[in-house]
Amino acid sequence: MPQSVIEIVLSLIPSPAPCSCMAVTSRRGQPAWLDAEHEQARPCKAPAKSAAKAVACDGGMQPDIFCLLPICPRLLLSLKVYLRRVYEGDSMRTICFAIAGLSALLCSTSVFAADLAAQAVEPVPPVMTPYNWSGPYVGLHAGYGWGRENDDQSRLFPPISTTPTPAADKFDLSGFIGGAHAGYNYQINDFVIGVEGDIDYSNLNGSAHAIYNGNIARTLKLKTEWQGSARARLGYAFDNILIYATGGLALANAKLSTAGAGSSNTHVGWTVGLGAEYAFTQNWIGRLEVRYSDFNKKSYATPDGRVKADWNQTTVTAGISYKF
Repeated sequence: MPQSVIEIVLSLIPSPAPCSCMAVTSRRGQPAWLDAEHEQARPCKAPAKSAAKAVACDGGMQPDIFCLLPICPRLLLSLKVYLRRVYEGDSMRTICFAIAGLSALLCSTSVFAADLAAQAVEPVPPVMTPYNWSGPYVGLHAGYGWGRENDDQSRLFPPISTTPTPAADKFDLSGFIGGAHAGYNYQINDFVIGVEGDIDYSNLNGSAHAIYNGNIARTLKLKTEWQGSARARLGYAFDNILIYATGGLALANAKLSTAGAGSSNTHVGWTVGLGAEYAFTQNWIGRLEVRYSDFNKKSYATPDGRVKADWNQTTVTAGISYKF
């Protein structure tokens, strides 16, 4: 083999930094590193320039350039030694060893480079935070109501006529209801407790016609004008869905009229109901609620005398709220 070729090969093989696999013991028993140029032991010098740019090799440290080679620096030293001997005129056997070692170096390096291809990283799914119902809110709602009125107008007249017409002592009510609500919720684990108040415009109304003895005809009419309530709420949350029960104090104003005249009164009562809410976002919440209310009896002044009246009602409303 021409010496010029060997010199070129020698120049291509770097001299690796020391690692534990190259360590030998000097005559004094101290660690030493094999010198590829003179094939003798020399005192151990500092390993890699910095710990940040060094990797482990067989228990020791070496510069990060060698992390691309899945071989120990001892192989590099061996190749350099063999080629040095060839350069100095060693036997054909040494040449064969050198060629085989260099081939192993090149093959292992190419295989290792293929393993360095970037591995696909699976995306980490986002952590879902449960919806929190705590906080104040305001909103609007509207719906429909129906109910039943009761009064005692018939006591103001003689027994009713033999004509089969009923007395105007009870009749049905129905109509629109809608208004605004506001409240505050506090969530404890999955349970939600809170308070809420509402004020509504209402137009539940109804009437009845009766003919009394003496051919006295009367039409009695009741119409609600406004309503309101102050209630407690207790619910259970399924993340952004809330199922709740509610109940409390109810107030309503109504007007009772007959014979072209009438008067108004404010009734006190109670109300209970069930509802469900759905949070579309952190702030906007939709709702559906059903409530039953019962208002106590009040006395109204009429042209024929005072008439006592009360009523009960069921309302179904849908609404939207904004939670702060």
